[in-house]
Amino acid sequence: MEKYLDLLLAMPLFQGIGNKKDLAWVMKCVDGNVKEYRAGEVIFEKGEDVYFEGMIVSGIAQMEDGDKVVNIDTSKLIPIPYESGKSVQSPGRVTAKTDCRILFMRWIRLMKICNFECAFHKQLLKNLENLKSI
Repeated sequence: MEKYLDLLLAMPLFQGIGNKKDLAWVMKCVDGNVKEYRAGEVIFEKGEDVYFEGMIVSGIAQMEDGDKVVNIDTSKLIPIPYESGKSVQSPGRVTAKTDCRILFMRWIRLMKICNFECAFHKQLLKNLENLKSI
């Protein structure tokens, strides 16, 4: 995770977090993990239970749902509609269109601020809300 911190700090989702130490702390809090996928590799199958918010760190992913195909570029979130307190199913098949890296954050931990009530976790939630409304 450490090797991605500088790259993540430059992305809109982490705007205002400030430094690598704070970002590393919040990544532990939300169980943040970057995974690498090769072009063509399946990230989520349609209907698969999803427990993580995903953001493209590098490369391009693609979601297919019937005739609808959506490309998801670097710094964009994988469009999965999360419901508070529930696991959700992927509305479509998500694959790596190119080799890509994806940051996964456990959404249940992302949405619940821990007892430390960190200002940077609150900033992350605000940024997430702003990105989802675009």
